[in-house]
Amino acid sequence: MFRKSTTKNKNFNVIAKIKDILVKYLHLMMLKIIPQFINMYVKFIFIFANVEFRISKEIYNLLRIKTPIILLFWHGRLLLMPYFVKECFKINGIAIVSSHRDGEYIARFLGTYGHSSIRGSSNNRGFTALKDAIYALKNNNLLAITPDGPTGPRYKINSNITNIAKTYNIPILCACYSAKYVKIFNTWDRFMLPYIWNQRIIIEVSSPIYVSRLIEQKYYNINEVLSNILNDQMHQLDKEINEI
Repeated sequence: MFRKSTTKNKNFNVIAKIKDILVKYLHLMMLKIIPQFINMYVKFIFIFANVEFRISKEIYNLLRIKTPIILLFWHGRLLLMPYFVKECFKINGIAIVSSHRDGEYIARFLGTYGHSSIRGSSNNRGFTALKDAIYALKNNNLLAITPDGPTGPRYKINSNITNIAKTYNIPILCACYSAKYVKIFNTWDRFMLPYIWNQRIIIEVSSPIYVSRLIEQKYYNINEVLSNILNDQMHQLDKEINEI
């Protein structure tokens, strides 16, 4: 009886190990396939859809003199931003990405465009991520962040990135996109997926915003002010798109 029980336990352990190996292998395969698939999907959007860009000349002047920039956009409007930055700004940016497992897919997706990632969030490796962010900005890089990520609350800035912008007088750009035909997922961030054949897509970037100037104007809750700017931008774009 003892020998039979031992044999069953050994068989069970072998099966468990095989399952673990298969799960890890499948995960590694998905990490390679999914980011590339999304990359191609986004490229098809920009090929077949009617995409309109709204960017001020002031932004291009900042890029020309290699000024460090912080680019903010909501987590639910992330999909088109890596391609947009690469093609319109002609630079490789750096993004703060969650250190959670799902964040690895986003980091790999960004990597398909040549962008780099800083892993961390306000809940995990926050201090290290901010330290890396400061280093990146000192080297004249564009730093992108979804300030309501990685888990919300939706459409509210929960990041300390505005303190960096204030300390080093770095301009902030608020960006958003909206599309005529989309799929809105029932996720915490209300993720927007534009369809490939789209009548119209608008991608808009605000004029540079300096935290020091907001403070001079007696706006002290900077996170709330910037959240309102991002939300107004999003609502106006959605309204304009839906009026067509």
